[in-house]
Amino acid sequence: MNFNFDNAPRKFIDLETGQEINIFADTIKDAYEEKVNAYFKDLAMTCAQNKIKYVPVAVEESFEKILLKIEKKGGKDEIERLLKEMMKDVTEKNLCKA
Repeated sequence: MNFNFDNAPRKFIDLETGQEINIFADTIKDAYEEKVNAYFKDLAMTCAQNKIKYVPVAVEESFEKILLKIEKKGGKDEIERLLKEMMKDVTEKNLCKA
């Protein structure tokens, strides 16, 4: 994650209440990154507890790259299962017409 802000004071205004807050980026950077990391750690833990394979990917990654990550993490069987599931959805919803 790129938290690329200068450390000049910034004023944020809540559009609903008009409340103003002045902050320095360095003041909240560590706390923000800590909360984000804790969120993803909890997500991975919840997946593990429910026997769900957790494979973090970036939204800008290509579909092929994501499938390769899944294959490395869960094996070929996992990809085949996911593809069958996707094709079932496409067929059931008539999303693919000849």
